[in-house]
Amino acid sequence: MLPGERAGALRRKRGKPAVAGGIGAVVFGSDQGLVGQFNDVVADYAVKALAALPGKPRVWAVGERVHARLADAGVPPMGLFAVPNSVKAITLS
Repeated sequence: MLPGERAGALRRKRGKPAVAGGIGAVVFGSDQGLVGQFNDVVADYAVKALAALPGKPRVWAVGERVHARLADAGVPPMGLFAVPNSVKAITLS
């Protein structure tokens, strides 16, 4: 099944039309400054990649620093997810 056919099948199964032109992205960054310019590079890439796509992006950020970088770049995230602060926190549900 091709991607377009799959989307059509999902729309029929759920009984709702898909939102046309909706772009969603989750941008992963960090909360600590121990990774150099990581958040700047990630945010710059996300802004450029999203600008090349049609429609207004809906962006969620993982990490306070990348959240701030995206907002400064004119792509204010719709939400902020905390970065896990331990390996144990990654697996909590």
